[in-house]
Amino acid sequence: MGLLSKRMPRLWALVAAGLLARLLLAAVSLGSNDILSWYRFGEFITAHGVGAAYETLSTRRLLFNYPPLTGYLAQGVYILAGGQLRAFAILFKLPGILAEAAAAYLLYRHVLARLGPREALACAAAFSLSLVSVLVSGYHGNTDTLYCFLALAAVLFWEEDRPFLSGLSLAAAINIKLIPLFLVPVFLSQARSRSSLSRFAAGLSCAAIPFLFFLPAHGAALWRNVFAYKGYPDHWGVSLFLKSPLYFSSARYLILLLITALSVLARLRSRGTTPQLAAASCVIFLVFTPAFGVQYTLVPLPLLFLVDWRWASGYALLSGIFLSSVYAHWWTGGYPLLSWFTTTLPAPQAALGVVVWLYLIGLLARGLFAAGVKAR
Repeated sequence: MGLLSKRMPRLWALVAAGLLARLLLAAVSLGSNDILSWYRFGEFITAHGVGAAYETLSTRRLLFNYPPLTGYLAQGVYILAGGQLRAFAILFKLPGILAEAAAAYLLYRHVLARLGPREALACAAAFSLSLVSVLVSGYHGNTDTLYCFLALAAVLFWEEDRPFLSGLSLAAAINIKLIPLFLVPVFLSQARSRSSLSRFAAGLSCAAIPFLFFLPAHGAALWRNVFAYKGYPDHWGVSLFLKSPLYFSSARYLILLLITALSVLARLRSRGTTPQLAAASCVIFLVFTPAFGVQYTLVPLPLLFLVDWRWASGYALLSGIFLSSVYAHWWTGGYPLLSWFTTTLPAPQAALGVVVWLYLIGLLARGLFAAGVKAR
């Protein structure tokens, strides 16, 4: 116990160091192209409104393809920043950085109850210092850290038998980006009772509310920009090896089918826990996604840490090296730091991406750490 008490301050210091690293990186950078897109979203929405953004910002050059609430986020940050790009970049990243701090706390609390303070702090510190997490939250400039945190919260609420809050958290995540929709089959398959299922569904149904306000006047544009959006292929995963328009247009259905099959099989065999299935679903998404943005590497990270922080740390390091190389390659050479993506991933970065992709496949192959653990 004495040795543990001596290590605790050091571990807490590592948690704090991770948060500080994100803040410092945000202070010295603009980030990637994405932050400039969000700045222009905020500028346009402040002048014309979210509905007009769906109607007008609908080209590859500038496409507003996010749920409505994120438009108001961009507008609020733009107003707070007084229209100044540098201030906008910092303020826009702050909610995501705070979400990362909250995720570290949730991981600490969950592991503490299961494995004790030493493992809990080690997990929180490893997550806080995860290179990929630091880069996406402190540098890139998008909303991925927010929905990743909310998805983690949804899983933990489910584990605590609070299905309404679980559904509500997942609804909030879906209102940041639609990617967390792929987690719905996991929760449906893990329902302990009809009451649990109905309470989860009640919370999840709240996801529709912000969209409903825009359906009468902007339904077609909302569908085109958000729900029908397919993204753009890059030198990543299956798309790197299979140059198929058919795969690109239908892969989302394959991903949904694989996640649903995994969830149903786990239910029938009473195998796997909700965190394991949720983490596996995020990995399946990233392995098979036909479109790719480098910030997507963050998608499985918090849930991987929830399952096994040591294997998650390996993924965090590999994907962090990959992102570091990508951002360095596209760095404009100026200050504040800015990485301007102009083409698909170059060969050296694509090769690093293959290493990360194969690591993810390895996690799936070994059953995401403990596939034989019986579900609760």
